[in-house]
Amino acid sequence: MSMQLARVTLCILLIAICASNARAEEAFFEINDQELESLKASHPYFTRNFGRVQVASNVKFDFLNEFKTELRNVLYASDAFDSDATERLAVLATILNIRRDGEMFPISYSVDVRYDLLDTVKAVASWTISTHATSTNFAGNTRAQYALGAAIQRNIRSFMLNLKATYDPANGEKARKLLADLGSEAQSDTINISALAGYMVLGGAKVVKATASAAGAVAGAVVTGMADVCRSDPSCANKKPGEAQAELETQFNKTNKQLQDNTNRAFQQQREQQQAQQRAAQEARDQENERIRQHNLRVAQLDQQARQQAQDRQQEQARQQEQAQQQEQARQQEQARQQEQARQKEQARQQEQARQQEQAKKKADAEAAKLAEEKAKKQAEDQYLKSLAAGGRFRAQNCFGDYLVSGKLPNIKPALLGCVDVHFRAFCPGSSQGTDGTISNWVDFGGCLGATGDIKPKPSCKAEDMRVEVIEVVRGCGS
Repeated sequence: MSMQLARVTLCILLIAICASNARAEEAFFEINDQELESLKASHPYFTRNFGRVQVASNVKFDFLNEFKTELRNVLYASDAFDSDATERLAVLATILNIRRDGEMFPISYSVDVRYDLLDTVKAVASWTISTHATSTNFAGNTRAQYALGAAIQRNIRSFMLNLKATYDPANGEKARKLLADLGSEAQSDTINISALAGYMVLGGAKVVKATASAAGAVAGAVVTGMADVCRSDPSCANKKPGEAQAELETQFNKTNKQLQDNTNRAFQQQREQQQAQQRAAQEARDQENERIRQHNLRVAQLDQQARQQAQDRQQEQARQQEQAQQQEQARQQEQARQQEQARQKEQARQQEQARQQEQAKKKADAEAAKLAEEKAKKQAEDQYLKSLAAGGRFRAQNCFGDYLVSGKLPNIKPALLGCVDVHFRAFCPGSSQGTDGTISNWVDFGGCLGATGDIKPKPSCKAEDMRVEVIEVVRGCGS
């Protein structure tokens, strides 16, 4: 009788363990209602509708479908998207790395995930988020599973809070505070769940989820450019890591080529527009020169007519004077000679005056053209500097105890200026008071030994936690 009771008890124990593990696998990614409420938006902060959610993994991950389902559910429940919009915004989540530390006590997991907001195939924003979780209770795979689940859960929450902090101005400060709280939890929190046997003794078929919040520290910053886009067939998420990566690289190369072709076409159109403007300017100059030539020709013709008329009058006067008397004729001839000299002198004066006026006009036209060219060049250089500032991405780093800022500027062609200074402002998390600095004579070589700018006085927060804004990019090298 006691043997039969032991067998029945063992069977019940095994059934309870299997049922509990099955429920745990279904729920260990799930974000509870209280946490989900903190991720919701008071009103949509995206002007587009909710699109597809795609996932990929660079490493072996047995719960990719569960991860996709939970991410899609959280995004859908966040109320961040405009349900009336026709255009949609998609999300691509790529698991970059999963690291496990420890085999017995404790077990820790760290997860790195890159999230891309996609407009068709173009990434409008990206985050790379690293989260960590540790489990000291439960035995075997269950403890490891809850540690991994909590790290994934924290990663999803961190991504959603980053969305609110970036795109929801009304709740951005609150979201940043929650992110800071998540970072604190990641440093100190431990998943602590009572043993399964305790629930079996109470007759429980219900599994209590982890009490630890799914929080995580965020590492990375928003960047622009093309996303590694997984193709849109449903089997993409179930492919092996190597196949998914190869497909991602193929799609990235295709998209990158399309962008390069579009860029080349844009530059070609710009060159054609510049050539058309130059041709129009040359035609205008030719027309003005022709107008001046015609004007001078008319002036010469009128002058010739005037001279001819004067000669006719003089001849007529001479004939009349000759008929009168010789003295009067001699006097008139002398008078005519003097008048001719005066006329020639006046003609020479007028010609010299016309020549000087023509030279002055040419000089004024040349100076005006030079000023216009210099103005256009300055405007182009100013716009080039603004484009550099708008596309600059910089970060703070601790270099041998000093806080230095380095980063990259966009590679804009043609490069109108070979030497620039970058003025930046660095902020500690949650602070609106920044520290200004300058990277003089910036070059495309980062790191502690590259082109850097000091953050002085040294702030109280960590360098890697600081947010760096580019204030402006100006001409460098003393120009």
